Amino acid sequence: MTLKTLEYIQTVDAERFVPSHALVVTDIKNLAQINIRAITAIKEKILNFCSTPVTFEMLLKKIFDAYNMSMSAQQYVLIGSTIRSYLSAMYEEKVTESPLGSLNRLRREDEAALTSSFFNCLRERKFPSFEKMR
Repeated sequence: MTLKTLEYIQTVDAERFVPSHALVVTDIKNLAQINIRAITAIKEKILNFCSTPVTFEMLLKKIFDAYNMSMSAQQYVLIGSTIRSYLSAMYEEKVTESPLGSLNRLRREDEAALTSSFFNCLRERKFPSFEKMR
């Protein structure tokens, strides 16, 4: 859901709203505002974390630390995908100069090695510690 959608939904006149991850409500404005604040806060964190060049993996680690989340294969994929979506949206909104903001671009060989390493971890059901990235 984009910020434009959240702004728009506050103007819709309806008897009931059926959010996908909340109870049915008669007034959507409060829920829309909560989501707007959350999205804005995450974007600000991403921009802050990218104020100095970082790789995507380092950005992901910083996000996990900021929200006190535990790294697992499932969370890596889910949150990684979410952060990539944020980066893409921020690029489209002209918030960042490139699809990866001020992230260092990985060489194709490095990106392939990271992807291969990740899938090996999945296959072996072992996930590396990101402590070394601190």
